[in-house]
Amino acid sequence: MTTTTIIPTELLRKPENKKTIEEIVEGMRQFETSENVRHSSVSVKGGGEIHYWIYNPPTGRSSGVRIVAIEGLNSSHYGWAIPMAIMSRERGWTCMLIDNRGVGLSKENPPKRPWTIAEMARDAFTCLIHAGWVKEDVQQQQQVEPKVHIVGISMGGMISQELFLIRPDASTW
Repeated sequence: MTTTTIIPTELLRKPENKKTIEEIVEGMRQFETSENVRHSSVSVKGGGEIHYWIYNPPTGRSSGVRIVAIEGLNSSHYGWAIPMAIMSRERGWTCMLIDNRGVGLSKENPPKRPWTIAEMARDAFTCLIHAGWVKEDVQQQQQVEPKVHIVGISMGGMISQELFLIRPDASTW
């Protein structure tokens, strides 16, 4: 199995960030096990349990930006873990990483069947509601700020687009 580590190059170019990849990865491991990372799960419509992680910035460093990162086919949240942990720590972003159905810690129930992108977007929306980032009711959403920025890679990009269709007023790209 190969692991790819994505580190934003702008952070590596800063003189104060002249660290080796190993030092950065070790720092992220420490960050992930700190009180800044919260793991949760929620039951979803049609059966199953979706796991998600919220990376909170260090105390007093929040920029108010909230990001949801959705991985592609057969990839767990770990694909986003290092870049989002860096952005949380360095830029003050609050980041949610989601394991899609049947991937990582998320469970599929009933057993294996094809899911639609729309169902997976609904799963992500359920995570957003569970975390208190959006309200299911459009009228209540006006009280929740800031909007959520959604990013996805590969199939996660398709899920992101479908998620936007569920509640366009609650998210941006």
